[in-house]
Amino acid sequence: MSERKLKLWLIIAFISFLFTAMLGGVLRYAFVVGLPDGIQFRYLQHAHSHVGMMGWLYSALYIFILILFDL
Repeated sequence: MSERKLKLWLIIAFISFLFTAMLGGVLRYAFVVGLPDGIQFRYLQHAHSHVGMMGWLYSALYIFILILFDL
């Protein structure tokens, strides 16, 4: 795999990780202050888990496999 593609995958994984962390922060903040009307906690929690698993975790695992097998 070219170094440019590897850097791109790392950037995508990092951006997804940051977005997951921000969603997690909003979820923690919701316990203290609450959420505005119309925003449901369980939908944010669902989005947080999906972005976390399919966003940065999948990307990081993909990068690890590519490096491990030198593809």
